[in-house]
Amino acid sequence: MAQAYTNYNDGSLANAPVLGAFGQPAKNILFYDHMFNSSASADTAQWNETIGSSTTIVHSTTVSGGIWTITGTTGASVQMQSWAPLATIAAGRRVYIEARVSVSSIAANTGTFFIGLQDTAGTGTTPALPCTAAGAATSNIDVVGVGFAPSGAVLTVCQNGSTTATAQTLATAAASTYYRVGIYIDGRSGVTFFLDGVKVGSTITGSSIPDAALFLDMTMSNGSTAKAANVDYIWAVVEGHT
Repeated sequence: MAQAYTNYNDGSLANAPVLGAFGQPAKNILFYDHMFNSSASADTAQWNETIGSSTTIVHSTTVSGGIWTITGTTGASVQMQSWAPLATIAAGRRVYIEARVSVSSIAANTGTFFIGLQDTAGTGTTPALPCTAAGAATSNIDVVGVGFAPSGAVLTVCQNGSTTATAQTLATAAASTYYRVGIYIDGRSGVTFFLDGVKVGSTITGSSIPDAALFLDMTMSNGSTAKAANVDYIWAVVEGHT
């Protein structure tokens, strides 16, 4: 799933905690997608798409500027994952993920959008949802990432390792507003979250760090009202990958 780096980084790399990874391609993976190369029929070479009933993904041929709009219709869900796991978090393995995203609605009952890593792949028309509507991690799924929790109009950490699933508030969110969210995993030492290039929220440590093989994941969970998430870009660097 490694992909050649492009020039469309929008200045995002200035805040990457793993810039040393770029000089050692034999030891690292760089994944980058600015959505410019996507097609209306779905970029299935790059992403495994699990689409629930009456759910659609609108690609950059119909949305200008290389942006994907992931639309979760009423009562349906959609999931986009890397075909293979990005990494298994281990000592000495550093991972940084960044995405620029917005969500059309953060009102109650509109479902939850998640972006980050998780260990369970969707199959057929059944996405493996990483987060509940409240923003906490779904039971028995190892995840680490950022979610838009609808009822509290917030950005949250959505996490679950060997401990109880919890959600931590990062910031108050606004509908249809782009946020640059970053996730930095420093081996088994800790996970730190960034918002628009600034370190925010609490750091996940110890047994709360998932130890499974984790897929890069974007998921829109279902809700009683339709909503959409715009994804401008997503990229990930894995340093110390073996």
